Amino acid sequence: MRASSVATYFGNRVEPPGAFDVRLPRYLEGRSNICMFTISSLGRGDWSSWYELWEGAQAVLGMCLRFGREGTAIMR
Repeated sequence: MRASSVATYFGNRVEPPGAFDVRLPRYLEGRSNICMFTISSLGRGDWSSWYELWEGAQAVLGMCLRFGREGTAIMR
């Protein structure tokens, strides 16, 4: 997964093409195809960085591995 600190606009389907840098939902899989990370939005798009998303993914992954479960991180 990319981990850039550059502000990126993550937009969803209701926004016109070209109005966002990354279209949501976005699905990322690990090299082993065991782990999957989904980035989605409940409303309109928002600004974030890949690094902030990576931080959330690491937190969920840590808890999932520790307890052998699935997880979700909601970042606002």
